[in-house]
Amino acid sequence: MPRDDQKRRVILAARERMSREGFSRLSIEELVSELGMSKKTFYKIFRSKDDLLSQVVDTTLGEVRLVLGEITGSDRDFLEKLTAILTFVGEQSGRIGRPLQEDLRRFHPDLWMRIEVFRRQRLAQTFAPLFDQGVAEGYVRSDVNKRVFLFAYIGAIQNLITPQVLAQESFSAQDALRGIVRIFFQGILTDRGRKQLTHISILKESPST
Repeated sequence: MPRDDQKRRVILAARERMSREGFSRLSIEELVSELGMSKKTFYKIFRSKDDLLSQVVDTTLGEVRLVLGEITGSDRDFLEKLTAILTFVGEQSGRIGRPLQEDLRRFHPDLWMRIEVFRRQRLAQTFAPLFDQGVAEGYVRSDVNKRVFLFAYIGAIQNLITPQVLAQESFSAQDALRGIVRIFFQGILTDRGRKQLTHISILKESPST
């Protein structure tokens, strides 16, 4: 198998394990055994366990950047883009699970900061043009200050969807995201936009709420 394919297999398998169990509990021996790979081959691909973690983070951020770029750059209308973005972000919020988030925050603050900065920048780059498109198509109110909305929306996500907060609450990251979006977007949408928003499945209440 080509080296790049081996590397991706390890990254995807490691990410799934880390999301469930955290990075600190990840056993390289168990991981390579699951993949039918020797430790010698693993260490030819990755310098260390920490190197694997860094590449898992880089791969995940790269996937998010690619997909969001494709959505925002498409010719879909505002609601189609909003639906696609919220669905994707909802799925991604479970990709780096709470155990891994907590390990990153406590033991690898440099990587956690990279994620935080990326999230803040990507949210702004994604929702600024989407906001303008929504105004142009009559879904978003033209009297709303875009900059205020973006700062408030991004701040809510940054401050609420964190390991510290989620560890003390009964709601999940997906529940928090759903609530934030419902509150903020219902406030900026026109009557036409609010009617359409209710049809977006990602915003419907989960059975546990």
